[in-house]
Amino acid sequence: MSKKPAAQTTAASKKGHNDPKTLPVPRPLSPRSGAAQKLPAPKPDSSGSGAAKRGVSGLRLRTTFSVAGDLSVWGGGLCVAGGDLAWVGGRGSVSTVDMAGRVTRTADSLSSLVAVCWCVGGGPVHRHGAGVQGVELGVDVEYALDMSVNSKGDVAVADYNGEKFCILDGQHKHVGTYSPTKSGPFSPHSLTSDGENFVICDLNNNTIDTIDRRGVCLSVYHTADDCRWAPFRVDMLPSNCVWVLFGGGHVCVYDQI
Repeated sequence: MSKKPAAQTTAASKKGHNDPKTLPVPRPLSPRSGAAQKLPAPKPDSSGSGAAKRGVSGLRLRTTFSVAGDLSVWGGGLCVAGGDLAWVGGRGSVSTVDMAGRVTRTADSLSSLVAVCWCVGGGPVHRHGAGVQGVELGVDVEYALDMSVNSKGDVAVADYNGEKFCILDGQHKHVGTYSPTKSGPFSPHSLTSDGENFVICDLNNNTIDTIDRRGVCLSVYHTADDCRWAPFRVDMLPSNCVWVLFGGGHVCVYDQI
């Protein structure tokens, strides 16, 4: 007796279901479905440290005033004493000036003037007993007119004759140089630090430049737009506004942006 063929367990396909022309087109998975997405590769940090860097786009003028009536036009010093006060030195006198240009105190003393001018420099001086230790800079500096140190211990030196700013690390190793090409000869005169970067005066080109701790330019602010010329002294406190003393006895106060 012959066996009967086994019963089929699968239902017959619907007409046209296996026709490639009638197969449904699969939809792409949405991001919410859990499918892996191809993300752009992160850009490497130029500093190599991976830490976020604080951007500086320049300065914004807050106020300007003149101290020419009370102080000498040239040769004075500038030292910011607080967020809204600064000591400004002239020929034979030193005055405390607030942000509105009001002179709150005046001292006619040569020793006070010298103290203000030294305060402007802000350079690190190591004292041992009654002597002063000299440090070999490890870089060619013709005339160190001014210097400043940031919170990381980097030292920036204004080389007036060499027409450059030199930056050294805490071990006095040369790590950067700023010597830009501008319309006129580069004239580095004074500088200060905002805690990380350096803010510098270019006396001849009438600019306030901000550079990082490797000498890379972050911004250039043209003071000629404020009708001021010859910025020759600059000072500030970290995260505070920038004070600039100009030739002619003008003072400009800027916000760093």
